[in-house]
Amino acid sequence: MGNFSLHSLKNRVAIVLLLSTIIPLVLSGGISYFSITSILENKIQNGVHSNLKQVQISLVNTLANLNHVSQQLAFNGTVGRDLSKYLEMDDLFLKDRLGKEIQNNVNHINFTNPDLGRTFYYFADTQSYVFPDHGQ
Repeated sequence: MGNFSLHSLKNRVAIVLLLSTIIPLVLSGGISYFSITSILENKIQNGVHSNLKQVQISLVNTLANLNHVSQQLAFNGTVGRDLSKYLEMDDLFLKDRLGKEIQNNVNHINFTNPDLGRTFYYFADTQSYVFPDHGQ
């Protein structure tokens, strides 16, 4: 019994059965492992790519909004022209009315573009600002 011989039929059948069981299990396990790993890597890569695409779209939209708002607030823009008139105006009553209109326009711009944050006109020479938005 202690003598193991490959020549006996019983031992050859046992080895063939053992190999015919182990080889398919190892192959199917290996194929499954590599398939699942590949699928997960592709899913992660697609998720990261999709997320980056969304960030890119969001950034492009934010920059477009900033460009549009800066054109409105510039001195040759809609609100900027009113500010230029406001700064040159001497009549206090008309200046107050125009100031309220400018303030309403700045508030409206900030309300329709919530990603901007604080919006106001800043004068570097006097380190002062006018028409801050009151929405935040």
